[in-house]
Amino acid sequence: MRDLGEQKPASRDEARLARRLARYLATWPAIDRQRWEQNCAAADPLDDPGYGSTLRLASRHKIARGYTYWLRFLDEAGWLDPAAPPGARISHPRSAAWFRALMARGNAPFTIAGRFAELNLAIRVLAPEADRTCILQPNGASVGQRLFMDKRELLIPDTRILYAEGLRLMGTAEQCRTRRKALLQFRDGLIFAVLSARARRLGLWLKIGDEV
Repeated sequence: MRDLGEQKPASRDEARLARRLARYLATWPAIDRQRWEQNCAAADPLDDPGYGSTLRLASRHKIARGYTYWLRFLDEAGWLDPAAPPGARISHPRSAAWFRALMARGNAPFTIAGRFAELNLAIRVLAPEADRTCILQPNGASVGQRLFMDKRELLIPDTRILYAEGLRLMGTAEQCRTRRKALLQFRDGLIFAVLSARARRLGLWLKIGDEV
């Protein structure tokens, strides 16, 4: 029997993710673990697949990690009822309190936004019927609006720097721990070197990014 809805690892990297995911799930209340396993199980071909069953292992790991932070916060605040269903633990006041707690801990704006995004997806898996407005728009405003996040500045390195980095990636690919990582690093280095050598314009780079 597959453990708690995990996908079968295909590499050592995925096996490491699967072990971490299992450790996160082991700290959850029983009702949360049961719902995760049920909603992340592979769907019957004739059924409409639930959101959880469509997630890859890396996505499940990321969402479960973020949800674990939420459970820890509830526990520290004295709000964690292990018998309550996941959807019953969310509310506008609790989202506001979590927002303030994340701010007080010195988390960056994009980190805070990410924590709320992970919580939203976790509740989507664990309680698809739940109203997630209190997560998406706590007290009527999105987390992004409250953080006044500025768009990250687009940095375009010199093509000579990109070309040198491409050669470095290709030259050190054999030092990677796994063959898969080595192939990916060599591929990335080759892309850097070829495109920087041709001195492509920014517009074409963006077009290529949209097509990948």
